[in-house]
Amino acid sequence: HLFASPADISWSDDTLLQPDLFVADFEQARTMDWAQMKKLLLVIEVMSPPTARYDRCTKRRLYQDVRIPAYWIVNTDEHFVEVWTPDSELPEIERERVVWSPGESSPPLTINLKELFNPL
Repeated sequence: HLFASPADISWSDDTLLQPDLFVADFEQARTMDWAQMKKLLLVIEVMSPPTARYDRCTKRRLYQDVRIPAYWIVNTDEHFVEVWTPDSELPEIERERVVWSPGESSPPLTINLKELFNPL
């Protein structure tokens, strides 16, 4: 299930995040209880100048610590996506497409970035 915030996600008493967009584990998502959403499969943040450092440093480290399989930071000004995994020391910078695989039984999601960033 795909969710758009505001959604408070927490893994501990001192951690509270509101991802811009995320995909959660089906069994947890079907409860519709934010407190049950612990297993996020993909998290996407749309970066803005005031949140850039927080998204790239603080949030990224937290998502890596809880082993979120894919964390994307979308840079709408520069037209690229930073792709982070739990073990990444540096992001993959994608300018043409991003691909996310939800699992073996589902086809991958492919987003053409030229189309995404094309002005309307």
